[in-house]
Amino acid sequence: MLALEVLRKLLSVDIEHESDFEKLSSNRRVAQSAARTQLDTHVRVDQNQLRKQEIDTLPALITEIAEYRKKFQERDEKIIDGEVA
Repeated sequence: MLALEVLRKLLSVDIEHESDFEKLSSNRRVAQSAARTQLDTHVRVDQNQLRKQEIDTLPALITEIAEYRKKFQERDEKIIDGEVA
């Protein structure tokens, strides 16, 4: 992440030894804004990937729940009918 690397370098500059404090401050604000944008974009991409993964697994989960319910419904019916002790 280039913006974070630039920001890290700018933050490591010693303000007391910098001749152009205004320029340094301005560059830090620009780099900070770019880093924030880069991180926000990365978070949105990750969220979209998780959402897609969630949607992809939902049908299988619904099927598993239905099979589980059917299995225990059949067992409960056998118990009610006295077939299982």
